[in-house]
Amino acid sequence: MRVLPLVTARSMTAERRRGFVNVLLAPLRPLADVLDLTAEAMAAVGTVSVAALGLVLARVEPPEERRSLRVVAGPPRT
Repeated sequence: MRVLPLVTARSMTAERRRGFVNVLLAPLRPLADVLDLTAEAMAAVGTVSVAALGLVLARVEPPEERRSLRVVAGPPRT
């Protein structure tokens, strides 16, 4: 009977555990892919929506009513 070194036995046990976890999680991978793509699509739609809204508001506002930005300086730092 051959006795395996302790390091090899531990690594084999770890491999078995990893394999078992992979088998359990494998059915969830397509769901994770769908959720990832959905999140990316929502971010893209949100970005486009905000940009489009900004353009619409910029065109709807008459030029005389547009507000200009003012930079207000704080007290001098010492």
